[in-house]
Amino acid sequence: MIYLSLPFAFLFHDIEEIAKRQRWARLNADRIGRMYPNMRPMLVHLRDMSNRSFCIIVAEELLLISLAVICAIYGPTQVPLFALTWGFCIHLVVHAVQALAVKGYIPGLLTTVLLLPYAGIAVADMLQQFTWQQNLLYAASGVVAVAVNLFVMHTIFNK
Repeated sequence: MIYLSLPFAFLFHDIEEIAKRQRWARLNADRIGRMYPNMRPMLVHLRDMSNRSFCIIVAEELLLISLAVICAIYGPTQVPLFALTWGFCIHLVVHAVQALAVKGYIPGLLTTVLLLPYAGIAVADMLQQFTWQQNLLYAASGVVAVAVNLFVMHTIFNK
């Protein structure tokens, strides 16, 4: 099952973000903030956040994904893993859209491109395996879970 490799895909992607985020934000936050003034507070937050704090957030996310995999293997349901797979795949699309919007590189773009085949296979499998209503529910719940978790974790580590 391709879903069992989600922790590795996630970590591969987030290692690029860890390595590039802080320097990229220092160099680009002002320019992008002028292009998209509503995004300025988030850009400043990402610029000023320590790498240690960012790594703790990534570790917490990896733990949640790993728990979903364990639940899928040993537990009663695979639904959390399908939802988080949808959330991750949509997250990759968001990175691609962000790069187009800023007309350049953003942290995570290289691994986004490299992981597109993984995402395509996972999404194609879920579309084949489940009804469109189930897929919509899994995708929506995955996006909400990822967004709420990121909001909570970034609020905790605000500076």
